[in-house]
Amino acid sequence: MKTMNDLRVLDLGWVWAGPLVGAAMAALGAEVVKVESATRLDPYRLRGVEREEHWGENKREASPSFHKLNRGKKSLALNLKHPDARGVLLALVEQADLLIENYSAGTLDRLGIGWEVLRGANPSLVALSLSAGGQRGRWKDLRAYALVTTAMAGYESLVRYPDEPALGGATFGIADPNISSYGVMAALAGLWRAQRTGQGAYIDLSGIESVVGVLGAALLEESASGPAEVVLQVGGDDEWVVCVLGAGQEDALAAAVGHVPLGESRGADRGALVESVRAWAKDRPRDAVVVALADAGVTVAPVLRVDREHGAGGGSLSRKKVVHPITGESSFLPSPWGEIGGGHPAPLFGGDTPAVLRDWLDMDDGEIRRLADAGILA
Repeated sequence: MKTMNDLRVLDLGWVWAGPLVGAAMAALGAEVVKVESATRLDPYRLRGVEREEHWGENKREASPSFHKLNRGKKSLALNLKHPDARGVLLALVEQADLLIENYSAGTLDRLGIGWEVLRGANPSLVALSLSAGGQRGRWKDLRAYALVTTAMAGYESLVRYPDEPALGGATFGIADPNISSYGVMAALAGLWRAQRTGQGAYIDLSGIESVVGVLGAALLEESASGPAEVVLQVGGDDEWVVCVLGAGQEDALAAAVGHVPLGESRGADRGALVESVRAWAKDRPRDAVVVALADAGVTVAPVLRVDREHGAGGGSLSRKKVVHPITGESSFLPSPWGEIGGGHPAPLFGGDTPAVLRDWLDMDDGEIRRLADAGILA
């Protein structure tokens, strides 16, 4: 079976959601080729440097946001709107294991490279589509960025202080990294299946549904007696624990913290119980709180810290340095599993086009020049 180092990925993603999946694949060791075109440049190539004219012609290579989402990838310039680009892409698809895209729903079909066409070129291909409302259903025509999808999922109404109007969480942009996380897991599952069976898969992920998937207890709190999520601040520097009180767990929690058992009026009693739990937990070590509540039968988990516990092997996660040919040295926070691959800077626009066409398609220099002169490699 192929290892991650053997996998080839075509990353047609742009902005945030799609490229983040590609970045994860690169960090896992796959060869990831970002397919992009100057005719409609990835907006993140200019994010944060729009007004920095001192970069001149190098402006599209200078964005820190683009660097973070595309490190470790190669860049192939291909104008998918050119009628002859389709053949080039399908030839690349024949050699690929995974294709990622996060255009608005139906875009690949309009370009003549929808799922049926892709599967015809490579029956073992896994294709991952990320869009706001999914490729079919009532929201398929929705064109939206993160804030719209989180608002439609109900997430924005939860960002608030108790008894005050909702603030919303626009600056957190949770929708994109959230759907990307689902996308990475789904893509890996599809790749595993494809290697076992030879059958590819089309994975259609909706941003709205992905956000709904993390609302958890907020969706279950339909009544005072329903499940409730409780966030506890515990002893230590900015340490937290989250527990979910489901059916029958209130009495177990009460026993664990020395609170009197709940009576018949659980709606009123639950508030008092929660306050008792918070008082009990605030000076105790995080892990001791987790063990005590888990032993009592309560659904509980610690809130892990990226800077302390998500490093490879459980160590601290230190920043890594990388040198970009235009912007020079910078640092980045590696993936939680470490950088198996992806430890190289983000690519220059189209900088790997000839090399990829030679390596993947065995093209000679004359054919590459012909495609470039025709405006296909642009």
